[in-house]
Amino acid sequence: MTKKNVCLFLILWLVPIFCFAEDTLIFNGRVSVSVTADNLNVKNEIESNISRELRSLGDIIVTHDQPGWLLSIVAKETTNQRGDKTGYAISTTVLEPFQRKYMLDAVNVDDKTKDLLFKGTSNLYYYINQWISLGGPDDLKNMCNSLVAKFDSENLKPSRDLKQTLEKLKGKIREKK
Repeated sequence: MTKKNVCLFLILWLVPIFCFAEDTLIFNGRVSVSVTADNLNVKNEIESNISRELRSLGDIIVTHDQPGWLLSIVAKETTNQRGDKTGYAISTTVLEPFQRKYMLDAVNVDDKTKDLLFKGTSNLYYYINQWISLGGPDDLKNMCNSLVAKFDSENLKPSRDLKQTLEKLKGKIREKK
C-alpha cells in the first residue's frame, strides 16, 4: 500500500468517527508518567512498562500535554548489607491537575487578574493517592503491571463509570424531547 493510499484509508475511516463523536461521550484518559530512579536502565524500563500497560487499557493516552492524571514514580534498587541487589522499592503518587477554570469562573476579577491567576496556577496538582510497592530482583515488570492495575481500578474506573452515567442521562434527556 502506498503512503497516499494509507492516508486516504485513514481519512475515510476517521472522518465518520469524528463527525459522530460529539453525540457520544467517550472516556479518554490522558496520563502523564514521570519516573525518577538512580539507575537510568531501571528508569527507562519502568517508563516503558508503565506506558505500555496504560496504552493496553485501550482508552488511555500517555502524554505530558494536558494530562488528567500524573503518575509520579520514584524507584530505588534495594540492596542487602553486603551491597547485593535484592529487588526494588517503588513509590507511586497519583496527582490530578488543579481545575483552575472553575476557580477563575467563580471569582469576580478583571481579565488581567484572571490571566495572572491562570498562569500562576498552571502547574498546580492535587494529591489523590500514594502507595509503596516492594519486589524482588525479577519482579519489576510485575510491579509495573500491578501499579497500572491499581491505578486503573482506583482512579480510571470511577472516571469511566461517571462518563457512562452521564451518557445514560444524556440518553434519557433525549428520550423526553
